Amino acid sequence: DVVCFGSREVARLLTLGIDVGVADLSITTRCELAALLDPPDAMGRDWSILAVKLNLTDQVPEVDSTGQSLSRTDQLLAEWAIQQPEHATVGRLCEILAELGRADARDTLYRTVPLYLFAPLDDTVHPADCGDSGVVSSCHSTGDPRTSSIS
Repeated sequence: DVVCFGSREVARLLTLGIDVGVADLSITTRCELAALLDPPDAMGRDWSILAVKLNLTDQVPEVDSTGQSLSRTDQLLAEWAIQQPEHATVGRLCEILAELGRADARDTLYRTVPLYLFAPLDDTVHPADCGDSGVVSSCHSTGDPRTSSIS
């Protein structure tokens, strides 16, 4: 209510940061997650266990075969967003990272994902919404100042 100034219209345009899909993460966030989760972890808390938690164990051989050329973490998150878009949210990823004991990666999400996102408005301009007073100007410009009729 405070963020929206009591407006239901504004509230409808907001998406909580935890409800944002992982497909919409910024490149900066994705790079930071990759830097944390791509390197092998002594406790196994890296991209491979993340794959298990995301139910993407079938993807591990394919992702692992790309070597260092592509981020394994980023590939998994992209695949998760494609296969399970309704579950592939920032909030769910935070829960999974907490289960893995990867507070560092979870904190990266908390730090880089905004609390709220405004949904894009359609670009359609409706005549009733354009703020036109209805008064027609007596000076119609044709682009050539010599042909403008000024009273």
